[in-house]
Amino acid sequence: MKAYIPYESLECLLIEEGVYRPRRPGKVGGLPYPCHVLLGALFLQTWYGLNDPMTQGLIHLSPLSSYRKN
Repeated sequence: MKAYIPYESLECLLIEEGVYRPRRPGKVGGLPYPCHVLLGALFLQTWYGLNDPMTQGLIHLSPLSSYRKN
């Protein structure tokens, strides 16, 4: 997917539009998923016709689930 999707450009656009807010130092709360993970999930949902629970399950089964626990 990285070869076809300009993640960095899309992330910058989403931050500029206020759609995605990366974690800022000193903020309280859980760790957000990285933008490229959310974008990838959105594209996979569209391409493979996945519903939200199916996509959420795939994200939680991935190695990124350990990222969120830190």
